[in-house]
Amino acid sequence: MNIQTFTLVFLFLFAGSSAAADPETAARDRKFQQAFHLKTAQDLKTLCSMDKEYHLHDKALGFCYGFMSGTMSFYGAIKQSPNISNLVCSDKPISRSLMVSTFLEWTEKNPDRLSQPAVDSLMQAAAEKWPCHDSEIAMNR
Repeated sequence: MNIQTFTLVFLFLFAGSSAAADPETAARDRKFQQAFHLKTAQDLKTLCSMDKEYHLHDKALGFCYGFMSGTMSFYGAIKQSPNISNLVCSDKPISRSLMVSTFLEWTEKNPDRLSQPAVDSLMQAAAEKWPCHDSEIAMNR
């Protein structure tokens, strides 16, 4: 199943949850469901910071953590190449929850970047939190 099909099936499953709700709740549901398409940093911020009382909170947080894991795993794999410079240098493994809080802090400091792709913003947040110095980049090559 490709990502577009998965997203459509996921959204279809939740479309009925707002159909019987009041118009304000239905509009909010549509906004949050659109965030699952994860086109921008704003979408990722929406999913990672959804109110705990909101009925899609658990699904949004799972999606947020999944995106964090996927991005971190992908970066870990590509940085093994001698042709890829390190962007993030940390002495310790970076947990998903730490990455989420780092990203959310970064979005508060950089609201002008919320329209850029989610993965770009996530990597920028990580690179600013755990920058690589010239000696670290040379040692990690």
